Amino acid sequence: MTYVPPKPSVSCPPVVFSHRAAVPASELLQSFDAPAPGSIGALQWIKDRGVCAFDVDCFTTIDKVLVVGHPTELAERLHLANSPDALSLEQIRDVDGGMTPTILDFLCAAAEVTPACPPSDAAEVSQRTPLRILIEPKGASASLFTIETLAAAVRESGFGDKEVGVWVSEPALADAAAATGVLTPLLPVKGSSWPPKYFQTHWAAVGPPVAHPNLGEISALVRHSSSGRGGAAVLTWVVDEPDQLQRAIVVADAAGVISNEPFTILANTREVCGR
Repeated sequence: MTYVPPKPSVSCPPVVFSHRAAVPASELLQSFDAPAPGSIGALQWIKDRGVCAFDVDCFTTIDKVLVVGHPTELAERLHLANSPDALSLEQIRDVDGGMTPTILDFLCAAAEVTPACPPSDAAEVSQRTPLRILIEPKGASASLFTIETLAAAVRESGFGDKEVGVWVSEPALADAAAATGVLTPLLPVKGSSWPPKYFQTHWAAVGPPVAHPNLGEISALVRHSSSGRGGAAVLTWVVDEPDQLQRAIVVADAAGVISNEPFTILANTREVCGR
């Protein structure tokens, strides 16, 4: 493919996030012993190949432990009869061999990984967005309990302020996340009509709206501020093809891209951005 140089932008190159901290499907064909998605082993495996930012899901077990993983994916992979959020952490680990980490375990491991990660342009990228971890609570886990648990885990892990974002749709949870001082609340938006009325009403955002029929799904990252001041940037997901990356950078001015094929996209990002 012949790349068209993007317009000048401080967001080039964007941060590349590994979707669900999962080993890419293209790599699974070559590795039959790849670690499970969201596991500490997967995090290290992905980091060793040059990607050090992660977008993961979380849910709360029946014994009130916040763990990393997508409940549906986990149930299918482990052939569970019930949803994993109806099980205790011990029951889940009995089935998966101890691979499912708590959110604290994951963040502590990620905090050790991210400072030592390439590329050499990391300092430039960090000027655009400090985010390195994005977390989406699933189902009933989108709660004040989860926000408080995440904030405590971030503080204990050693991550800096605003390096960990949490996807929330409710204004009350956004306010709670912002009030922690360590979490960045993120508003998920799908479709081409951006920003919606909800966004304009409940989020203090600045920056141009994004509306492009060929962009695909987009997500708005917003630093919420009850004082009326805020900043907005755009993350796009999922970006797995070079043409999607081109649109994310040129059309959406994306500060970050979330990908199921992060190694390929990282290489393409450098090419698109002329680095």
